[in-house]
Amino acid sequence: YDYVLRDLFLWAILMNRTDIAKVLLCFMKYRICPALIATKVLKEYYKEADYGHLQDGYLENAKYFEQYAINCLDKADDYSTELACEIILQQNELYGYVTCLQVYLI
Repeated sequence: YDYVLRDLFLWAILMNRTDIAKVLLCFMKYRICPALIATKVLKEYYKEADYGHLQDGYLENAKYFEQYAINCLDKADDYSTELACEIILQQNELYGYVTCLQVYLI
């Protein structure tokens, strides 16, 4: 189930179907890492886009997913700073054992 959601989420991001990706993200167990991946992909799309309105859409959606990840970490930090640090450094099996910090720094 987790792999299906991951694949559909990545497909939605790659096809610029961010409305679908936002819904799928709500059903995912781990949300910060996919939100950061979406941010990275959409920012790259923004750099490559030729048309202004297309660029604007990519940038707007990249900011949405980036803020989503930030909000998730803020909520975790409100609960426990240790938990927030664990989340940032936890290896995510669904994405090749990458950590949220690694995704952010790439």
